[in-house]
Amino acid sequence: VTPGNPKYILARAQINIESLDYTRAIDDANTVLNKNPDSIPARLVIAKAFILTSAEEEAETQLEEIAKRGEVAEYYKLRGMLAKRRGNDEEAKKDYEKFFQMAGGIPASAFEYAEFLESIDGGAADAEAVYRAILKRYPESLFAEKSKEGLSRLGSSSYIPSPSDTDSVEQ
Repeated sequence: VTPGNPKYILARAQINIESLDYTRAIDDANTVLNKNPDSIPARLVIAKAFILTSAEEEAETQLEEIAKRGEVAEYYKLRGMLAKRRGNDEEAKKDYEKFFQMAGGIPASAFEYAEFLESIDGGAADAEAVYRAILKRYPESLFAEKSKEGLSRLGSSSYIPSPSDTDSVEQ
C-alpha cells in the first residue's frame, strides 16, 4: 500500500481518530472524498470525528450521505453514538442493536454492544446477558477476559451460564 492510496489514507485517518487528532482525520477522509465522493469509509471517518467533537449537525449530514449510498454496520453504531450523545438512549439502543445484528455477532461487536448497554440507564441486565454470552461462546478470547471485567463492574462476580446466553450473541 502506497501513501497516496485511498486505503492507506483511510488507515491513517483511523489512526488519527484513535490519536484524537480529529482535524487531521477529517482532512485525510476529505482527500479520499475529493477523488471518490461515494466513499462510505471516508464518510464514516468524518462522521465519527464530528460525533467525537460534538459537531452533531455535521455528523448528521455525513450519516445522511452514508444512508444514501448503502447500509453498513458502522453506520448504525455511529447513529447510536450520536443518539446517546443527544440523550436519546432508546434510539441509541435500537441503533446499537442493528449494528450488532449486522456485524454478525462477532465478539468485538458483541462486546461493544454490551459496553453500550452497560452505559445506559436500565441496561445493566441486558449488558450482563451479553457479557455472559461472550464468555460462553468465546471463552478463550480477549473479549471473554474483558467481559469478566464488565461483569465485575456490574457487581456480578461469578459466571453461571444460562441456556439463553448463546442466543444473546447470535441475535
